[in-house]
Amino acid sequence: MSFFISDKRKLITTLAVLLVTGFAATSLVNYFVSKSVIRESIVARELPLTADNLYSEIQKDLVRPVLIASMMASNTFLRDWVVNGEQDGAKITQYLREVKQQYGAFTTFFISERTRVYYQTEGILKKVSEDAPRDAWYFRVRNMDAPYEISFDPDFANKDVLTTFINFRVFDNAGNYLGVAGVGIAVDTIRGLLDKYQQRYRSNVYFFDQQDGALLFGTDAHVAGTKISSIDGLGTLAERIRRDGAGDYEYEAGGRTHLLNVRLVPELKWYLLVERVGHLTGDGVIRQVARLIKAALRHSDIVCRWGGEEFLVVIKGSAGTEALPLAEKIRSTVEAGAFRCRDTVVPVTISLGIASYIDGETPDELIARADQALYAAKGEGRNLVRSADAAVQPRSA
Repeated sequence: MSFFISDKRKLITTLAVLLVTGFAATSLVNYFVSKSVIRESIVARELPLTADNLYSEIQKDLVRPVLIASMMASNTFLRDWVVNGEQDGAKITQYLREVKQQYGAFTTFFISERTRVYYQTEGILKKVSEDAPRDAWYFRVRNMDAPYEISFDPDFANKDVLTTFINFRVFDNAGNYLGVAGVGIAVDTIRGLLDKYQQRYRSNVYFFDQQDGALLFGTDAHVAGTKISSIDGLGTLAERIRRDGAGDYEYEAGGRTHLLNVRLVPELKWYLLVERVGHLTGDGVIRQVARLIKAALRHSDIVCRWGGEEFLVVIKGSAGTEALPLAEKIRSTVEAGAFRCRDTVVPVTISLGIASYIDGETPDELIARADQALYAAKGEGRNLVRSADAAVQPRSA
């Protein structure tokens, strides 16, 4: 913030013109939560750091089941048992039960290509058939090229609880296809984890399936499997995320700016979306600061937003020494103010530079001296008032 003190009519006229252009320009007040600073902080630091921390937790909580299913698909006992004719079904049931108990999976299973029998922890569930719509997933997995897939399906063995299945293709040592083995995690379990992540990191956290566009939110948001195309604002980013992949994105919805950090979790084949939502926070706080400044001034004084990060205040008919206590009053009032950002009170401070008009000085020269005082206040630690007057001598006639 810069203060200019003058009793010269010509200078006041000049500054009145600059007042109009100042309002027309895109400018922000120099304080802790300016809109541009908030956005830069969120996009460049907070969201990537949150995504890094989340990725570490996801490796532990959600990638682990993929590794378990991979281990099952390469397990010597399982492959030998199938190759040797699937004798004694109790052995495979016991194996599946032990994997489930040891790793805390919601369900474990194996389906044999030779017999089409669906084995799970309680024994034989059924035989899969190409004529049964609910078994279509098995034949899809059998015919795909990728080693595994992740799907959302009701779990027939557990009262049709919506489950995230990791379906791994199983081969013998000669490369012959034997069937599908894997684990399932109840979708509500994953949604509960997302809730935990959101509370811990104070961000919206959800997954985007890059293959079919389904989204997985926490328990208090949309139903599992909601398509990204149906979400207001976010739907416009679906194709960009598919095309460009990991990176920073932004969209508008509900009068708010949504900032996203997107990264691929390759083991899950999902995109992790970490989102912060603003409600025109910077502009809102600017208005609050402006009201405090205006309340401290006389009706004849001028205040406007100025430059890239400043307010401009013109005090007419005052000496430089009279501006110091006024500037200090404004500084301390802003520092003590209760500025709300969404539902949180955030700290705000401002720095102030003062310059008095010198006879014969041009407006640009006056502004430059005020800016020098402002930068001195910033350089000495911010939240300060500094004046350029003490270092300047009047010009000779």
